[in-house]
Amino acid sequence: MNITVDQQPKSQIKLTVELTPDEMKPYLERAAEELSTEFKIEGFRPGKASPGMVMAKLGAQHVWEAAAEHAVRKTFIQVIREKSLPTIGQPHIHILKIAPDNPFIYTAESAVLPTLTVGDYNKKKARPTKVAVTPAETDQALEDLRQMFATEALVDRAAKIGDKVIVDIDLSQDRVAIEGGSSKAHPIVIGSNHFIPGFEDQLVGAKKDNTKTFTLPFPKEYHNEKLAGKKGDFTVKVKSVFEVTKPELSDDFAKQAGKFTTVTELRASLEKNLRTEAEEKEDSAFERALVDELIDR
Repeated sequence: MNITVDQQPKSQIKLTVELTPDEMKPYLERAAEELSTEFKIEGFRPGKASPGMVMAKLGAQHVWEAAAEHAVRKTFIQVIREKSLPTIGQPHIHILKIAPDNPFIYTAESAVLPTLTVGDYNKKKARPTKVAVTPAETDQALEDLRQMFATEALVDRAAKIGDKVIVDIDLSQDRVAIEGGSSKAHPIVIGSNHFIPGFEDQLVGAKKDNTKTFTLPFPKEYHNEKLAGKKGDFTVKVKSVFEVTKPELSDDFAKQAGKFTTVTELRASLEKNLRTEAEEKEDSAFERALVDELIDR
């Protein structure tokens, strides 16, 4: 097999591969076997006719074209491995010569990974930040865990902080409904601060079937740019109110939450997990900063 590698602009290469008729024999045999299962050859069982018989029946060019497909698929992979070529994506194949009893020649054009020159990374400015977990963060993690194990009971009274309410929400601006601003049977835990500031406060004191209307500003950094920094008109109907009871923070709760015997063990585990998460996040940020510096250099 004769191989020529030509470097092209913009991280492209062009391979020219030439196979002799002898090198094409195994691909011709495979093509003949497949074609003889597709087309009946008199006197032979499917897949058992010789390449010569298949060529006589279907024409030599037909068999060579089928063999070429197998040859390209096999030899292209072989070439890029032998030449250690870091190709990317699918190659563009062009057949230059295909004729019975002649060398088979094709070209393959492909993108390759570019060669990079790294700047002086010893003078990097990025520095890792030492992470710390505060007692308040661990306290919050404990509260979140208690919330996960909380029980709920349907109540017939006004909603208060800590309750879960099921509500229908409609959002508009200047009496025009906002696309995607409606939500049905939406659960909200009052005091969880998962909505924009002031929203959950409006639900305190509301009972089942009460409808409340109010206007609130969206934070300037709100994820929806069309609403960020603007006021929204809300219509909220309360469908039901649930009293949420969190388990007492005790050793029994620690055993319920995992393989712990005391709250102290549970707290230590949460603190360790928070620290690991913070360290992984900082490692990623530090890595991104280093890469940005290298790109700049």
